[in-house]
Amino acid sequence: MEIIIYVLYSLGNNFTINNYYKLKIIKKIGEGTYGYVFSINTDLVIKIFKNYSELTDKDETNLLPKKNENREVKFFIDLLNSKYKNNEYLINVNAVCIIKYINGNKLDLVNNYCLILPKCNPITNLINLWKMPLINNKDGKEIVLNFMKRLIEIELFLNKNFNIINLDSKLNNYMIQKSTKLTINNILAIDFGLVIKNNNINYDFKKNYYIWPSGKDINIKYISPYSICMNGLLLFLGEEKVKKNNVKQNLKYLIADKDFYNIFNECLLLKSNCENFKKMILDYMKKNKFKH
Repeated sequence: MEIIIYVLYSLGNNFTINNYYKLKIIKKIGEGTYGYVFSINTDLVIKIFKNYSELTDKDETNLLPKKNENREVKFFIDLLNSKYKNNEYLINVNAVCIIKYINGNKLDLVNNYCLILPKCNPITNLINLWKMPLINNKDGKEIVLNFMKRLIEIELFLNKNFNIINLDSKLNNYMIQKSTKLTINNILAIDFGLVIKNNNINYDFKKNYYIWPSGKDINIKYISPYSICMNGLLLFLGEEKVKKNNVKQNLKYLIADKDFYNIFNECLLLKSNCENFKKMILDYMKKNKFKH
């Protein structure tokens, strides 16, 4: 399959703004709700959005994107126009483009947005290096705290420099570029379809997504610490146990270490924002002489 793209925004390394490029699609390597991911060479992939052609919605208080709203493309355009386009926390998007021609496939994708991105390793490639679940690993607490610290640092970067909150901090939305080592400090955020302005607003959350709390009138500043702690529990206790039990039941497995327990308890009971969450992690690691 061949496609022709028109470059709207880019880093300037491989693609120049306002130019057309013909690309040969090697194979499809992923598909999600919003788009397809194809390999185009040994270093790069292209993510083509199925629809979602409107970049913004006038009401920025909507928790979920409208049917045709593309918050991810909007974010990457903002990123490429900012002084933070080269950073250590987010996937290094090469270009934001429009599909102008497609051949050899029945997909109707002409005039859809697409992203040119570096190839990455899934986060599972890193996790599989450890003895899982981490509760059975002698370094388990140190690993899970460093892991959560990395994710909260990514979130703080977004909060501070773009005034947004990422509401979709699940494990699948983090990867490591293939050009770097499989280490916690090389973890990057890759998906920004559920970002929202950090406007100190409250929502009623239904219990239909395991990394979100359930309840009424919850301030969004508590969502990222909650979600990241859920990721930490998945690593520490195992997915089957975490998804089977409620929060209170899962916390019982941590109670023997009061300080370790308290980090999770504060965030899962929606008592800690991102800054306090990071401070609790660093205080614990310093006290226990963990590397960080």
